[in-house]
Amino acid sequence: MSDYEDFDASGYREPSPGEVAGIEHDVPENLMEGRADSGVRTSVQGFRVQVYSTLDKSAAVQQEEAAKDWWRVTQQDAPQGVFAGDMPVSIVYIQPYYRVRIGNFTSRAAAESARSYLAPRFPEAFIVPDTISVTR
Repeated sequence: MSDYEDFDASGYREPSPGEVAGIEHDVPENLMEGRADSGVRTSVQGFRVQVYSTLDKSAAVQQEEAAKDWWRVTQQDAPQGVFAGDMPVSIVYIQPYYRVRIGNFTSRAAAESARSYLAPRFPEAFIVPDTISVTR
């Protein structure tokens, strides 16, 4: 028996594969592309424009509907980018007032741009900090 083994692999060469085999998996595409958080709704600190405040809930609902109707009529005249798509209008109740607020803005500058656009219709509108929902 020899002190060491000697092996010559040259006689055993394998042919190289012609094509690289595709990898099949069931991992969603957004994870494979590093977009795991795309399409996720999250709450962040942002701004809204408050256009109305009242003690009467029905008055707040009427004002909310009036704001939505106004937007349907004037939305084609709005500057580009003031509201992305539909104008979100909501009623926030903080005792004892019902407040009608418009928008979901992540920056104060965007909220100020919207307030300037809303000022002719809602002259008493002002910017308020609020928790908003955004989609990544």
